[in-house]
Formats: sequence, structure tokens, C-alpha cells
Amino acid sequence: MGSSELSNPEIVMTAPRTVELREGEIVPLPPGGIRVRSTRSLISAGTEGSAYIGREWQRPDGRTMPQYPYCPGYSCVGVVVEVGEDVEGFALGDRVTTPGSHRLLNVFGPAQPVWHIPDGVGDEEATFCVLGCTVLNGVRMGHPQLGESAVVVGLGVLGQLACRYLSLTGARPIVGIDLDDYRLDLAMEAGAVTHALNPSECDARGEVEALTGGRGADVVFEVTGRTETYDMAFDLARRFGTVVALGSPRWPAPVDMMKLHLKALNCVGAIVSAHPQPGDERSRWSRPANGELFLELAAEGHLALEPMITHRFAWDRAAEAYPQAIGEREPGLAVILQWPD
Repeated sequence: MGSSELSNPEIVMTAPRTVELREGEIVPLPPGGIRVRSTRSLISAGTEGSAYIGREWQRPDGRTMPQYPYCPGYSCVGVVVEVGEDVEGFALGDRVTTPGSHRLLNVFGPAQPVWHIPDGVGDEEATFCVLGCTVLNGVRMGHPQLGESAVVVGLGVLGQLACRYLSLTGARPIVGIDLDDYRLDLAMEAGAVTHALNPSECDARGEVEALTGGRGADVVFEVTGRTETYDMAFDLARRFGTVVALGSPRWPAPVDMMKLHLKALNCVGAIVSAHPQPGDERSRWSRPANGELFLELAAEGHLALEPMITHRFAWDRAAEAYPQAIGEREPGLAVILQWPD
């Protein structure tokens, strides 16, 4: 069966570096559920990229990852095409952004986060919402204060978003660090950082100390997901500072824990499940609430999302899109998949 004959096409990784197009199951709506037809979806270079490469890693529970077949994707935008009984708040034709997989038709129950897309936010911009929630929660966990110094190590999509949020908090200076000058320039052009450093061309620690009166950064966000960079993050932070693990490190690496100990650093893991739950009286910033704020900020023009999109592929060219998304081809950043109308 050709891709044009699939009624619910989905993207599946069946082995390392093997991407196939398959017929997805068309499941019945659960009570209170909706069905969404995809228009655009965003590839997550970290989570999906690690599955595409196929290098094994182990979860804390001992489970070996990645496991195949794997249906990737969790940043999908579309239109509501079916509404179940007793559903409130959604109607046919509503534009929504969801944690859906890379498939044409996704189904969501009432407990899953689905956000209405406001006017002024395009479908492609809205695909950043799920990642935007995770990053916003991670920035909150670093507790940046007005006038405090912040460093973001790694300026991929997550790092770019972190810089944009930090610029709204009043943190200063905001220093972006990356080996890719294209990404450094993008953060500067967006006004998201005050300084951009390439550690292959300068003494990043010395530069940060100079910018902070010799103290070091109040908060450092590690957003590469490469455990090798944690020594750098510990070096850049001031005594009693905070290091936020916002990237997703999957493989062990030697880290000098004496730096953490002697500087009395606070090291925080900012995985998406660290979100407060809806109804938590200590913090109202649950994942649904962070998503709503992300979309408000996007509608008001605070996040400069469109310049981050460097490549677009039709859904049936996903096998070409993944090497681009993980940086194995020409320089780029966010990669969007386009679904048929």
C-alpha cells in the first residue's frame, strides 16, 4: 500500500535509523474524547533523535531504551474533526495543539492536555507548545530573580525557548553558550540573550566571571542533554548557585562532584513530570496552565518562534527529516512535518 492510500498514516521507527510509514489504528473515541486531524507536527531532536540514533541507555527502573517499534512525536497541531458525547469546551473545526504522535488522526481523552490555539498564532508556531511547557516549568524551577545572572548551555530549540523566557523575567545578563554560531546569532537576533559565547573560541568561564563581577552565574541551565557538559555548568555557577538539568541526559559520564559539593550548588532535575499537578495549591503552574501562558506569549509576539523553524518536510519524507533534525545535514534548528489537508 502506498503512502497516499493510507487512511490514518503514522510514522514508526522500527530499528535504529529506520523510519517507516504505516497504517495507524483508528480507535473509537473514549468517553469525553475528541479526534484531531493533524496539520503540522514538530520533531523533538532530543527525545526522538535519541530513538532514531538507537544508542542504548537505561532508565532508572532498569528498562533498556529505546524499544522498537516506536511511534515518535508529542508536539502536534490540528483541527478537531470528531467530538464525543458530553464533551465541553471543544467543537468541530477548533484549532488545537496537543501531545499527539506523528500521525494524521490522534485521539485524546479528557485527562490529556489539549490547548486551543488563539488567533495570531499559526499552526507551525503552535507546535512548540508542548516543549514550551517543559521549558517554562524548568525555568520556573531555577527561580531566576529580577537582576540575577543566567547562563543557558545549549541553544537548540529548548535552549532558545529558555533564553526567551529568561529575557521576560528581568534576569541580567543572560548568556547563551553553544558551539554553533548560527544558534548563537539566532538567540542574539531575537533579543533573548545579552551575550553569546562559543566555548571553542573563548574562555567561557572567564567571560561569565567577568560579566558577573567574578561571582559566576546565579543560575545555569544545562540544555544539551549531554552529560559531558555538567562540569562546565558547575564551573559557570556561583557558590550557592543553581544548576537546572533541563536537557535529558541519557548516558552516564564522569562528573566532578567535588565542584557541586565545594560550591554548595543546588542541582535540579526539570523533567516534564516535575510539573505541579492541576489543583496544587502551592503552585498553579501545572502543565495545562503553562501551555496557556505559552500560547498567550506567542500571540503577543514575545517568543520569536518562526525564525527557529529552519526546515519543513512533507510527512511522507520523515526518513529525510530525522537526519536534518539531529544535525547530520546542513545547519538548522526546528524541523516541521506537514500533514495533508
